Amino acid sequence: MLLSKRIEKLIQHLSMHMMARGWMIAAAESCSGGMLAHCLTQISGSSNWFEFSVVSYSNFAKHRFLGVSQDLLDHEGAVSAPCAKQMAEGLMVRENILGIAITGFAGPLGGSEQCPVGTVYLAWKIPQKNCIVERMCFTGERQEIAKQAVYYALRGAVLSSFRMQDYQRMHYFFALTLEDEILQKQCQQLELPL
Repeated sequence: MLLSKRIEKLIQHLSMHMMARGWMIAAAESCSGGMLAHCLTQISGSSNWFEFSVVSYSNFAKHRFLGVSQDLLDHEGAVSAPCAKQMAEGLMVRENILGIAITGFAGPLGGSEQCPVGTVYLAWKIPQKNCIVERMCFTGERQEIAKQAVYYALRGAVLSSFRMQDYQRMHYFFALTLEDEILQKQCQQLELPL
């Protein structure tokens, strides 16, 4: 299944889950440059479950609009787990927000030996739960890296929602249809009664 088709299926699934819960998605994007928001708003009726996006490309924007600590930016850098976490937490302007943050090096410039081009930190914050942060290392051209980041951001949103027990079965059966072995294994580890 093509990555773009997987993204579309993830969004369709998430949109139903958001409306069922009365939640709204908010996004904080850096290296994906608004691609996540663009994908989310391609579905008619997305205003029912998509709240807003902040494309915080510069450190100033991360600090000013998302509340990322300037000290953190100076010492940890914008491409780091703590930065992704604070970006996601900065989206929580209401109690019903599912916050998704993406920050990384899409290339071809940037990166380092410890944090090469393709390194992306993703964070998810759901109501009344701690933020989850994950580091991924993608390959390919700039747009390919951004697209992979969007896919994993959406996939992570589904997995984050698994922590809300009353919707686990719905997510589990969805995961079986997506042709994503890692997602399926993570869902199966929950040992849901079928």
